[in-house]
Amino acid sequence: MHLFKWYMIREPILEINKLEDIQERRDNNEDKYLNKLIDFIFDNELALPLYHANSNLFNMINNYKRKELSKKKKKNLILSLYNYITRMIFRATPFGFMSSINIGSIKPNEMTVWNNDTQKYNLDLDNRVLYPLLKNLNKDIKNKIYLRKNYYIYKDYTHYYIPYQLNFDKLIVNANNNINIERNELSDFIFSNLDSILYVDLVDLIKTKFNVDSKTVENYLDKLIQENFIISELEEVINHKNKDIYLINFLEKKGVSPTNKYYQMLKSVYQFRVSLKNNYNNKSLNQLMKINETFKKTLGFDSSNIFKVDFVNKYSEINFKEKDIQNIKKVINMLLHLPENYADYLTNYKSEFSEIYGQDEYKNILELLNKNLGIEYTIDNKDNEKFKENIQKSKKNIYSLFSEWEYKAISENQDIVLTDEKIQSIKSLGEPPVDASVDMIFTVTQNENSEYIYHLNDELTSAKVTDMYGRFRYLMNEDFEKALNKFPHDIGIQKVNSNYKHPNPLIQNVKNSDYLSSYSSDFKNYFVFLGNDLNFYLKNKKDETIFIPKISDMHNTDYSPYIIDFLSKIEKQFIKEYWSIENYKSSFVFSPRIVYKNIVISPKKWKLTNFDKMDNYENFKKLFFEKKVELSIPDQFYIINADLKIYIDTQNTWCLELLFKEFKKNEHLNIIEVESNLLNNKKIKEVVFSAKSDICQSINIYEENKNNINLPKEILYITDGWLSVNLYYNENNISKLIGDFFYRKLFENEIFKNSIKYFIRYIDDKKHIRLRIKINIDEINKVAKILKEMVDINYIKSYKIVPYYRETARYGGKEIIDIVEECFEKDSKIVSKYYADKNFSSDDALYFNITNIVDILSYLTNSIDAQIDILSDISHKKENKKIYRKYKNNLMKIVEGDVNKYNIYLNLRKYAYSKLKFVLSDKKINDKKDIILSIVHMFNNRFIGTDRKYEEFVMELLSRTLIDYKNKKEHICNNS
Repeated sequence: MHLFKWYMIREPILEINKLEDIQERRDNNEDKYLNKLIDFIFDNELALPLYHANSNLFNMINNYKRKELSKKKKKNLILSLYNYITRMIFRATPFGFMSSINIGSIKPNEMTVWNNDTQKYNLDLDNRVLYPLLKNLNKDIKNKIYLRKNYYIYKDYTHYYIPYQLNFDKLIVNANNNINIERNELSDFIFSNLDSILYVDLVDLIKTKFNVDSKTVENYLDKLIQENFIISELEEVINHKNKDIYLINFLEKKGVSPTNKYYQMLKSVYQFRVSLKNNYNNKSLNQLMKINETFKKTLGFDSSNIFKVDFVNKYSEINFKEKDIQNIKKVINMLLHLPENYADYLTNYKSEFSEIYGQDEYKNILELLNKNLGIEYTIDNKDNEKFKENIQKSKKNIYSLFSEWEYKAISENQDIVLTDEKIQSIKSLGEPPVDASVDMIFTVTQNENSEYIYHLNDELTSAKVTDMYGRFRYLMNEDFEKALNKFPHDIGIQKVNSNYKHPNPLIQNVKNSDYLSSYSSDFKNYFVFLGNDLNFYLKNKKDETIFIPKISDMHNTDYSPYIIDFLSKIEKQFIKEYWSIENYKSSFVFSPRIVYKNIVISPKKWKLTNFDKMDNYENFKKLFFEKKVELSIPDQFYIINADLKIYIDTQNTWCLELLFKEFKKNEHLNIIEVESNLLNNKKIKEVVFSAKSDICQSINIYEENKNNINLPKEILYITDGWLSVNLYYNENNISKLIGDFFYRKLFENEIFKNSIKYFIRYIDDKKHIRLRIKINIDEINKVAKILKEMVDINYIKSYKIVPYYRETARYGGKEIIDIVEECFEKDSKIVSKYYADKNFSSDDALYFNITNIVDILSYLTNSIDAQIDILSDISHKKENKKIYRKYKNNLMKIVEGDVNKYNIYLNLRKYAYSKLKFVLSDKKINDKKDIILSIVHMFNNRFIGTDRKYEEFVMELLSRTLIDYKNKKEHICNNS
């Protein structure tokens, strides 16, 4: 396992001893306690952080001072203030002025220069202010602005498209997919002349060409600018930090008057930002509120978040001991062995891509995701049921082990103490951590001996390694950026940063430094293809490089464009999602602590369920204190919900009110213990460690780099003599459908005696069989009767006629595809007859499957060496070695030709495959290998279905057998 040599440290702004200043354990007077909290805010110079975080809450304070609040509003104000203040003490998650970050080296005394700027508070314009400001500036100084067409614009015969729109004035997602305008003489003229041209010059060109007035032209252009088909040079600011400086310089270069209201607004923003670089106080608030009032008046909306703030505390650090780092590595390595899955996000989309484009065609990403030009893409496209099912299977043994340990710890009132032996037990029951990577957060405290104790926050991990640095990449210097990009290690194919202009103001955590903006993605030259491993890859047609996209900015996929979501999911094909240790523990009301040396892997936890939807405070208190005694819940604890973490002291009446409020909102109340010796520490400290397994997929970039791409593909319809129909089958009757019904009604039916017919299994939107029949148009009614019969006897639920995307190029041309289809028919008939004849066992099915593959290979290759070469890319997995030994003797008999009992089936393919062997004899070796593997895969598909893992297992058994058979023959020859 690799541990990133740097760590991130996060701290809230208030020290822990400040907690005592807001505790109220005796006096229940609302006004007295509320004034105490308000005084605390101002006495500790927290007015600005609170206003920046929640202006409505701050305004409630002012309302309380000016006039009497209702009892309910007063209570809500108390609970909210308590919540925010304790957040500034206990929650280190970066949030405006309230918590800081720094980056250090895990090695003692090693200096870390990750940020060339030394300022403490890094402020930049919030997008919710920037976007409306740009909208107004585009109108105010439009005659001084150069325009260009959107780099991402593309077209077909009827429309121009862009993959998403920047949304300058709405805080909703309404344009993250393809947007279009109609092509006509005017739009063609505009986009052919748009190459850095002044707005006024473009207006004059259009007026002259089309003889229209200026106002009409300007209205049309303004609409195209607003919809982002035309880009104004002002929008370049989105790619940069220090946006106020960029815009001030821009306006000055354009000769805009210093009295211009937007120029003055930006100047006031800059001056305020400079004044807050390293310090602020309560007086700073008045200046911020004044700026806010100006923006409200000028731009027509109210927002206290003029700025997004990142707080850097360069003095925050931890001096780790070597033994601590070794303990942390051991724990993370163990956790990476917990069974996990690759995110199965794109399964259905890959199936559609494979059907339409196959594995021999690249498709431009812009056109692919356009439902009118490619395949419609939806963001929520993860096969959740399959994902959960696989996880459940893989975690069973570890779940049982933890249950045993939990039961023992609870009955003996002890912790689960992990030893090196127990860690090894977990790893041995787990899975090799292929492509496993994660950022893990530990809260660090010191005990009475000043030794560090590390408390894992296991539910706050990242989706992939170094993700938690993404928000702060704009602050990092180029050297540290390179260090991030080098970790994790190479997997045989390069990863390319994918940056973009965020289309929605709510996506603020996507920030670029000036040098990062040069990585802007060239979507016009990005082409998608399906590799031999059935993963999506990208190829840049400009420089011919093949790569995997890398999303490094921790973007929010809920708001991101479809194209960015798609790129993110391509990246996730090569990442195993970390599966928290909490998923392997029992759902007890109480869960014991799990520790390893000085690391708390899981704290004590309690779960209280609101079965009766209790809404009476006194009843709640009674129930809670009963449970508190029964379950030994301590006086102080946290309640947690995702990254929400609220400190509760049960001796504080207002904490009980807050506890009750959370209890009413949620079905469960999740309670965890406070970190050991926490209240004797000076500050909460959280450390982020980044770890990557040293085991990864090995990607053969040369194998994936196919040059014979985008060859023509036939699309055949009923009028072309082919019927292609999806049969959505009843799973209970699938064997009868493929077997007896297909065999009698299709393959032995005199009506279709001279017709090519075959079937394939698919799992696109839902499982179905694709039936293809080459027939005359006047035979359609005969097929329709058979389809109706399938529905009537409940073999299929429904059917749909679809085009036949014929992969002529993939199979070597027109002459070969005609013969391949004959082979497909014979293979389909063989499978159908076997299903019809047999009530077969799983072992017999395995032998039949491999017998047919051997038969196919014997027709299409000339030697055992050639057959071994065909299967040379099949990996031999260690865990399958024992299974192979079980079947080895019978499999050797098959390879040696002892297959008489199956000859009645094998003879059906003799004529068609003899023809195919002849036409393949002129093909190049590599082309022939691909065709043979494809034919073998199609037989497997018909016989065993769409389970690619089981298919790989079958192919592995055959590969092992062929190699052993060759070795046996050589041994006999050498000894004869």
